Amino acid sequence: GGCDELPAQHWRDAFAAFELALEVSAGERRRYVETSVDASLRDVVLTLLDQEAWDDEGNDAGFQSRTGSRLGRYEVMGLLGRGGNAQVYAARDVELDRRVALKFLLPTAVTSAPALERLLREAKAAGSLNHPHIVTVYEVIREGDHVAIAMELIDGRPLQAGRGTPQPLDQVLERGRQIAQALATAHRHGIIHRDIKPANLMVRADGYVKVVDFCLARSSSPWNSNASLTGTLAGTMDYMSPEQAECRRAMTASDIFSLGIVLYELTTGMHPFRTGSPIDTAYAIAHRNPKPPVGLNPRI
Repeated sequence: GGCDELPAQHWRDAFAAFELALEVSAGERRRYVETSVDASLRDVVLTLLDQEAWDDEGNDAGFQSRTGSRLGRYEVMGLLGRGGNAQVYAARDVELDRRVALKFLLPTAVTSAPALERLLREAKAAGSLNHPHIVTVYEVIREGDHVAIAMELIDGRPLQAGRGTPQPLDQVLERGRQIAQALATAHRHGIIHRDIKPANLMVRADGYVKVVDFCLARSSSPWNSNASLTGTLAGTMDYMSPEQAECRRAMTASDIFSLGIVLYELTTGMHPFRTGSPIDTAYAIAHRNPKPPVGLNPRI
């Protein structure tokens, strides 16, 4: 399997295969892709399906609330978000009397090696970093058939980018500085986030920014056996770096490129590469130059 550097037609073929996969019942989509989609396109299609699942928070099919239950010393409170293979809840640590966030693997994903690997990778990556602008991970909890990460509960919302309106430049500078400091710390510790985007940048009411969701994080060491290798696609289409969009290995520069897309959106109100489809956007990231941002906002 795997994918080489994809030309435009292959991107379109992959998106067409993705749309066909959406017509299959949710529980059968992955098996459909693995058995019916050309091997050169499978990684791209599976990545699109994963993103579709995370974006589809309004789908209640098979959803069972954990509110009111207990996991170890944590009392589960309200649902914060769900999608794909996980649910995130607010909870209370009864021993330390503090509120936390619990990220649960769905029961159907607990037995999935890739899903479990991603959750544990997130805990290990974020847990190894101690920085005020990176979410703090407390522990991994395994109890019977339940697996979850306990982490800092951030009282805020995802960074708002785009929407056609440039943000105040002093605000962009302050938020961009915080994100850059967090990434510099991760990179110094040999960790590449690989999925920097507004949804993974939480902003508190006081303007404090936290980088979250390290489930795609990888070591930057070229000799690490767990490093991202050529032939895989990881990240979010709209915010990938050119090397990620071409299925090449992510580097620390990949995170910086993704941050650049976010800052471009914040300062101009527009995404530098977005087109009518995720596949065409990824192709534009890999092959086209955006308009200079000063042409969209002379104050930059």
